[in-house]
Amino acid sequence: MHVFGCPPGRWLQMEAVHGTLAACKLLLAPGTEYVTQLTPSWEKRRLHLSVEAIALELPFAELFTSVERAEARRRLTEFRYLGASAGRVR
Repeated sequence: MHVFGCPPGRWLQMEAVHGTLAACKLLLAPGTEYVTQLTPSWEKRRLHLSVEAIALELPFAELFTSVERAEARRRLTEFRYLGASAGRVR
């Protein structure tokens, strides 16, 4: 299972080096290969566990800039994510 779209070992490495919030922000940075990160979560219908979805939910949204939230929203829209309340993609 992936953690925030990353293989667990990679996520733990990023988290240890940068801290949890900074690692999440790195995953949201423009130019990040997000398709590779989000595809496994999309295939398992687990996009609600992605950093993109978490960044848009209260109370976590306030930890991210409007640019980061817009990027998260754009990526999730690309994957046709309906939102955490729906719990599925269309």
